[in-house]
Amino acid sequence: TLDDAVEQGDWEPGQPFNFVVRNVPARLKEMDISDFLSNLDPDGNLRGEAKEKGITLPDEDVASLKDLGKECDRRVNVAPFEAEDAKTAYTGDGTKGYNIMSRSDLLRDSIGADGTENGSTLMHVMDALVSHGCLVVDVTDNGTKYSDALKLHKMWNVASNFFDNVDGDAEVASSLPGMQIAEGAGSPHAAVGFAQYGDGAMSFLETRIDRDSEDRSIVPQEAANILGSEGVASMVDAFDTMCDVGKDLVRVAIAAANMEYDAFLGQSEDDLENSDLPLISGLTFEEEDVAGVVGEGDYVTAAKLSSDAAALLADELIDDGKQNSANSEQGIINMSPHRLCRYQGVAKKDDDGKNKPASSNKETFGAHTDTSFLTLVPVADVSGLEVFDEAAEKWLRPELLARQKWEEQQHEQGKDPAAQTESITVFDDESGEERKVDLPWHCRYVVAMPGELLQIGTRNEVGAAIHRVISVLNGEARISAPALLRARSGMRLNLSKYFGNIETAGSLLKECDGMNMEDIHNALQPSSYRD
Repeated sequence: TLDDAVEQGDWEPGQPFNFVVRNVPARLKEMDISDFLSNLDPDGNLRGEAKEKGITLPDEDVASLKDLGKECDRRVNVAPFEAEDAKTAYTGDGTKGYNIMSRSDLLRDSIGADGTENGSTLMHVMDALVSHGCLVVDVTDNGTKYSDALKLHKMWNVASNFFDNVDGDAEVASSLPGMQIAEGAGSPHAAVGFAQYGDGAMSFLETRIDRDSEDRSIVPQEAANILGSEGVASMVDAFDTMCDVGKDLVRVAIAAANMEYDAFLGQSEDDLENSDLPLISGLTFEEEDVAGVVGEGDYVTAAKLSSDAAALLADELIDDGKQNSANSEQGIINMSPHRLCRYQGVAKKDDDGKNKPASSNKETFGAHTDTSFLTLVPVADVSGLEVFDEAAEKWLRPELLARQKWEEQQHEQGKDPAAQTESITVFDDESGEERKVDLPWHCRYVVAMPGELLQIGTRNEVGAAIHRVISVLNGEARISAPALLRARSGMRLNLSKYFGNIETAGSLLKECDGMNMEDIHNALQPSSYRD
C-alpha cells in the first residue's frame, strides 16, 4: 500500500517514482468475470465448445495491444502484495505442470520419426506456462550432461566477482556509466549501464552483446573492462545457453497454439515449397495425453507446418545476439539484454537511525510482466523469484521447487539431500587431464517465464507471467542474471508466414500483422496504453 511504501519501503518525498505503487484493498477479492465463468463451467467444457465455434468469451477479449497492456496491469494489480518466508512459500502440488523439464526433450532432435513434436513435451510445456506461469528446465538432463551447467557456473562466479569489485573499489563503481541508450541498437528501449536504487537494495548491470565485434563482446565497454575477456566470454556463453532454451520453448508454445487453432489446416507442404519455411518439425494433438499422431493426411501436414512456422519465428524474430541473414536492418547491438542483478532486503530507518519494524520478507522488485518472448532466469542459490500461479492463486517460488526436486533426486540416489554441491569430473583442455569440480546444485536449472510477446504469438493461450522478487530484510543478498528474449530490430511480424490462415488469428494478431516489432514493443509500454 501507499502507507507501506512510506513507512517500510524506500520512498521519500521528492524521490522520483521508479515503479508503480499498488494499492491492494484490505478486503476479500471480488469475483471477476473469469471467476464467474469458472464457477458456471468448472470443467471447461463450455469454454472448449465456444472456442471450437470461434466464440470469444468476455474474459478472453484481449483484442488489441492496448487491451493487452491494460489486461497485464489488471492482473498485476489483483495479485496479493504479502510475502511468505522460504519455509511456507508455495512450491506446487506435485502435478505434471510443476515437473522439471529435461533440456534435451525440447530439442528439435527429440521430435518423432514422423517429423512431429513429442506430445508429452508439448503438453508439459503448455501446462506449466498456461497454468503456472513458468517452467523449470534442467540443463543437465538429470545429471547426465554438464557442459551447459558449467557455463552457468562460470557466469555465477563472474557475477559475484563483479559485485565484490563494485563494493570494494569506489573507482570501479564510478567508472560504470548510468543507464543509457546503447548506441547502434536502433531502439530507445535498448538500455545499457549500471544503476542502484533504494540505498543499495537493488543494483542492476544491463549488458548486451555487440554482434559485430570479432569475439561477440558486450556493452557497455566499461563493464567489459571490469569483467575481463574471460568474464565477458562466460557471460556470452551463459546467454547463449539460456537463449537456446528459450528459442526451443517459444517454438513449442507457438506451434501448440498454431495447431490448436487449425492455423495451417488445408495447406500442404507443396504450398510452401517456394517459400523460405524450413520443414524442420511438427506437432500433433490428441484429445487427452498425447504421444504421437492424431491422424493422417491434412492433420499431419498441418501439424508439421504449424511447427515449422513456429521454428522460423523463433529463429528470425528472437534476437539471439548473432547475425541473421533474414534481417538486413538489425542494429549491431542485441535487443535481448542480459542483466546482473543484486537484491538486498534493506530495512527503512527512522529519524533516530533505528530500523523501522517491518515484515522479515519484503517485495524488493514489485510485481510486473515483461515485454519479451521469454525471460530466462538461472536458478540462484538464494531464492527470491516469485511467479504468480494463477491456477493456484498463490505466489510460486520456482527456485525452491528446483531445490525440492534436487533433494528428492539426491535421496533417490542415496546421496546427501542437504548437499549444496555435486562433484563431477571434467576434462581440462589446458592440462589435457581430467579433474574434479564441485558444481553448486543450482547451476543445473533455469526458470522460463512467458512475456507479452509470447502471449501475442500464442493467441492469448499463454499469458505473460506476473513475477516479482522477494528479499529477507537484512538477510543474504540474492544475485540474479536474467536474460530477456526480445525481438530483433528491423523485423516485422508476418502473420501468414508464422501463423498460417489469417482467419484463425484473432483480433490481436491481426492488429500486429505487418507491424515492426519495435512498434509492437512501444505499444506495450504503459505510456502508450494508459489513458
